[in-house]
Amino acid sequence: MASARELLATIKEAAERLNRTSESATAHIVELDKFLAANSPGVEVWLHSGAASDRKGGLIRILEEEVTNAEQHKVNGYYILGYARCEDGELGIAVASCATPSGQQWVTSARMPELLQVKRLSKAPRHVKIAAMEHMQEFLAQLAWAAKKAASDAENATVPFTEAMNPQKQAPK
Repeated sequence: MASARELLATIKEAAERLNRTSESATAHIVELDKFLAANSPGVEVWLHSGAASDRKGGLIRILEEEVTNAEQHKVNGYYILGYARCEDGELGIAVASCATPSGQQWVTSARMPELLQVKRLSKAPRHVKIAAMEHMQEFLAQLAWAAKKAASDAENATVPFTEAMNPQKQAPK
C-alpha cells in the first residue's frame, strides 16, 4: 500500500488537474455565452435526442442526481442543457435542474419536466459543467439548426406583408 505522503501527493496532483480542467471549461463556456449574446440567436432550445430537426426525441439528461423540488424535498432529478432565459433574465447557455413528473420514465419535448431551477451553465457546480461539456457539440448543432429555422420562418412570414407594402414592386398592368 502507498504511504500517506504518496497518497497526499496523488490527491494534490489530481486536485490541481481537476481545477485546471474546470477553470478551462468555465472559460470556454463564458466565451461561448459572450458569442451567443453578441449574435443573439433569439430562440430557446433544450438539448434532445435525435436529429436537430426531430423535436420528438426525449430531452437528454446530462446528469442524474438528487435535486430539491419546489416543496424543498429531495427527489430524484436530473439536469438538462439548453439555451434559455436564465436567472438573470437574459438568454444564455443554461442548465435546468428537473424532477420527472410522477410515474413518467422519460420526458419528451411535448411534455416538459418540472423545471426546478434554470441557471447559467457558467455558474453551475463544477460536476454539472463537466457533464454538460460532453454534450456541447450536439447542443450547438441543435441551436444552429433552430436559429436557422427561426430566421427562415420569419422571412417566409414577412415576405407577403413586405411585398404588399412596397409599391415599387407592384406587378405592371
